[in-house]
Amino acid sequence: MNPGGNDPFQGGGWPGNQPGQSQSPWVPAGPPQGSAPSPYPPPPMPGGQWPAAGQPGPWNAPPMTNPPYGQPPNDNNKGPWIIGGVIAAAVVLVLAVVLVAVNLGGSDEPSDGPVATGTTSARPSGSTQTTSKSPATTSATAALPGADGTVEASELEGVLLSASEIEKKLYVSGLTAGPVETSLSTDPVTPTNCAGVWAPGAQSTYGGSGYTGVAIQTVQGGTGLHLVQAAVLFPDEAAAQAAFQKQASDWAACRFKTLNATYNGLGTDTVKTTGNGEDKAEEFLNMSILTDTSGAANAITCSRGVSRRANVVVDVRGCSSDNVTAGLSVAREIGKKINGKS
Repeated sequence: MNPGGNDPFQGGGWPGNQPGQSQSPWVPAGPPQGSAPSPYPPPPMPGGQWPAAGQPGPWNAPPMTNPPYGQPPNDNNKGPWIIGGVIAAAVVLVLAVVLVAVNLGGSDEPSDGPVATGTTSARPSGSTQTTSKSPATTSATAALPGADGTVEASELEGVLLSASEIEKKLYVSGLTAGPVETSLSTDPVTPTNCAGVWAPGAQSTYGGSGYTGVAIQTVQGGTGLHLVQAAVLFPDEAAAQAAFQKQASDWAACRFKTLNATYNGLGTDTVKTTGNGEDKAEEFLNMSILTDTSGAANAITCSRGVSRRANVVVDVRGCSSDNVTAGLSVAREIGKKINGKS
């Protein structure tokens, strides 16, 4: 009902609610003495019936819930209340059955894939659904070799990128992958403490670190890309983290240095390091190394990327004249193959 509208019980409709008028006690009226009309119609009687002509009615009275004075209660009025109560109870019962059915119902669709043991699905409080499928990303991550924090020796070679994966990542073609080496690189670099800045999987970097395996591979071709990717295995995450932190210290000491790298029967390269980037929270190192110290515009630039993922240290160098982030990009992609973290 709208306040102040036509409804007599919401204000503004009856003389008794208007200022300046007094009311006298209601007295049953006798037979009508004249035909003078009332300025406002009387309120409806219970049951929605207006009083018959000549029948007295209350003036400015609230709806009658009890029988008029002098009349016995009408037991027939209980019927609608009883029926209404039964209907309300039936509605509540139906709603309860529906809620129980929703709570007990689950998805009939098959699982998206394997789920890591011990994982639970976090749902907001008050949710009516008690079962849910794990996101596809969670299922995919659970299937990765380092999802539980440990990559096995038999899985190490598999975390390296294939030639086709590198082509897709770097938008190149015509790459060829060489054999996978299982021993550390021994090519000398001076200063010796900077060997790990230039050479992935260097003996001077990982020797004595407690590593338990290594996989090193050269991928080259296409538009002149020359890339070396390495994955060094450790018995646990703590040992891998210690090796990564040592390398971070070595890199910090080798910024803006000129290095000489000698290859067995292939001569010597003189390169110059730049400032390195380190993300301690993500355990990721990166650096650009210039192969032409004269600063030529078309000089080949080598991109380095090193990270710790699970119990593996990822170590990549990519050299190209037109892709200055090749090593960084491939290192991140290998990290995804280990535990889903780039």
